[in-house]
Amino acid sequence: MIPFYLGKLFRQSGASDDVCSKLGIGKEKALSITQAVQKYGNLSGFVERFSLGMRNPTAFFAGALGISPECFFAGVCCGGLITLPLQLVIGFLLRERPMFALAAVATAVGIWTIFPYAVAASTALFIYIRSCYSTKD
Repeated sequence: MIPFYLGKLFRQSGASDDVCSKLGIGKEKALSITQAVQKYGNLSGFVERFSLGMRNPTAFFAGALGISPECFFAGVCCGGLITLPLQLVIGFLLRERPMFALAAVATAVGIWTIFPYAVAASTALFIYIRSCYSTKD
């Protein structure tokens, strides 16, 4: 729920309006996209449980797009009823081969775990450096 509430904070800060304008999305288009996501977005908690390596971004966007926390959490719990037994079965089958299990997990989700944080860090660094140079001019 932490990425979800960070997305909700992102929405409340008004930064999401600025992102839409920078991407060239008009207010009407942004409103229609938001309405569509809100209409079908209550299933995002359920979908989040099946997103290998994409759980944090999925939760963040659900919060940023205004999905209710109750619906998101209920979806996560319902999805967990399916994914948790699958994870336990896979763990049971791979119990004798821990290196293979570790390599498989690293291959499947390694890039998606590191990539968002690397992009966020490089963007923050770029904005910081840009602000330092723009104030000196």
